[in-house]
Amino acid sequence: MTGRTSTRRTAAATTAALMMGAALITGASAAPAGAATAAVACSSLTILSDPGVVPGPQTAKTATGSTGTAQVRYGTYNGKQYGWARTTDYNYTDLYIKFEVDTNGDRESDCSYYRAVTSRTYTTAKATHSSSDVAFRACLLFNSGFDCDAAATKTGWW
Repeated sequence: MTGRTSTRRTAAATTAALMMGAALITGASAAPAGAATAAVACSSLTILSDPGVVPGPQTAKTATGSTGTAQVRYGTYNGKQYGWARTTDYNYTDLYIKFEVDTNGDRESDCSYYRAVTSRTYTTAKATHSSSDVAFRACLLFNSGFDCDAAATKTGWW
């Protein structure tokens, strides 16, 4: 074995030992190789085009701002829980109610649904998921092409 190979092995062993020590101190644990969490795809979440059929829906999040009130609603239909966006009041007729879905836990929209508030005050619904990576939020926007970060009225993620 050359001195160079020995030095690399020693450095690798030292680095591994330091990482294990840091994990013990912080309570972190290393995931086994190949144990990556599978991301949820928007297309894998069942869609319900008209959540108006959901009996006894509830409100998870509400935000009121200069453009009106946006809500994230949820309820169970045919044994499956869904979430969607709704507005209870709006201050302009050229607004959209938008429903954003995050599927990988970064709290950025991975897919979204919207409606002109004058056509229907709620959006299509998506099935909830057991993964905490999946979250929903609602907002009121003048331009449906923007995401909720640009909205004057937006809920937090639920």
